[in-house]
Amino acid sequence: MVGMDRETLQRFHLTPETLGEGDCPRRSNYFLQDRKAMRDGRSWSGISSLTMEDTIVSISSGGIRNRSRETLSTADVAISRLYRAMFRAVVRRRSQRSIRGARAASMSS
Repeated sequence: MVGMDRETLQRFHLTPETLGEGDCPRRSNYFLQDRKAMRDGRSWSGISSLTMEDTIVSISSGGIRNRSRETLSTADVAISRLYRAMFRAVVRRRSQRSIRGARAASMSS
């Protein structure tokens, strides 16, 4: 993964050896959502970070749906475009072709 060293990946259980182990967020534990923090008004979503919220939304959105007859909001259009770009990246990767932007030298410059 770009920008993450092995130690960080292990801490979040994202290496091939640790994937799915430990107390890491997943569907079966409701992504470690803190319902008490939600009830107490300390957290709107009960999720610890915006990055994790984005990940959960992506994972929990389910399969691709036919949206051709819907009137989408600006945010929906952006999400739809993001999903299409991600889908194209997967298709390119599976066919052994390079993924646009995957070899960026630095994410911070």
